[in-house]
Amino acid sequence: MKAPNKYFTEEEIKETLRGVYKPSQKTTIRTHTFESGATYQGAWLGGFRHGNGKMNWPDGASYEGEWNFGHAHGQGKFIHADGDIY
Repeated sequence: MKAPNKYFTEEEIKETLRGVYKPSQKTTIRTHTFESGATYQGAWLGGFRHGNGKMNWPDGASYEGEWNFGHAHGQGKFIHADGDIY
């Protein structure tokens, strides 16, 4: 049985979508604390993490790098809670 993924979840994306994406929206920089206790600081486009930003989870794991419409995508560094770096 596969263990559930607690990082980069669809629930995080759903939590921050507040409306319909509009192509004319501009990227903003802000911090958001998720219901899970994780925090994201960086670029947003509408309700999506989009651009460069850093996500920190309550267990100490973090990802810093590029985001594309809510998903970690492109160049970045993930540091697992046990110290492994990807």
